[in-house]
Amino acid sequence: MTEEIREAEDSARLDARIKRLKQQHLDDLQRLYSAHAAEYHEEVLHRHNSKDETQYLSSGENNTTAIASYEKLGVFVHIKRNLCILNIFSETVS
Repeated sequence: MTEEIREAEDSARLDARIKRLKQQHLDDLQRLYSAHAAEYHEEVLHRHNSKDETQYLSSGENNTTAIASYEKLGVFVHIKRNLCILNIFSETVS
């Protein structure tokens, strides 16, 4: 009889420990997810606030390489747009 009571107490302690460990695991996961979310949010803000220097020229800037690249890009976009109009190229260009 004493052994049965001891087994019941051990079982109850084991159940309590399992419950406590499950809660600890959930708390650890929550902290991990929060850390990942904060890191991702910071990365997205950084990406959003960063300036793509190849996309825009500052007013008065005279970078011949960038200007030539933009002219080539403009020609490419013009050709692609004409191909779209003729239904030769399937993608639409805005």
